Amino acid sequence: DWSSDVCSSDLLFKGMATARDDGGQFRAVILMGLDDATLVGAPRRMLQGRVEDLRQPDAVIIDLAGYRFFYPEGPVELGKVLEMNDRRARIVGVCDASPPFQTFPVMFTRYSNALNFVGTERKMMSFVLAEPQDEGKEEAVTAAIAEKTGLQALSGRRFGAKTIQ
Repeated sequence: DWSSDVCSSDLLFKGMATARDDGGQFRAVILMGLDDATLVGAPRRMLQGRVEDLRQPDAVIIDLAGYRFFYPEGPVELGKVLEMNDRRARIVGVCDASPPFQTFPVMFTRYSNALNFVGTERKMMSFVLAEPQDEGKEEAVTAAIAEKTGLQALSGRRFGAKTIQ
């Protein structure tokens, strides 16, 4: 068993959703669903708002480019509401996110919200993030996870390289 005595883990969802503003303008967005408890994977540079505000109902953080797509005029204002999958998504923060390879806006929310924003499929989890309790044991932990689950397990370095390739 590779459970909590070997590593800690957090859920992470990455997928596409369609966001619509109150004027009917819509756009595909990259939706990041962060672990509800830890918010691991949250944007590091907030321009307005706080990452902790994602704990509020229907809360999302959007990157500045995405905010400017939906609201090109005037200053950045928190509290604006978008709709995704017939659900309300209230902007509680604006961040400076690393630009993705695609030109889609990037939105962050809690994992449980992300599942509602994209609709239902049987298997929605994209990744499980795990961190070894002992430094230097990444390879042993990834090997144990792969052997026990039959799923692919990668170290942080190898995961990063794979996303670039």
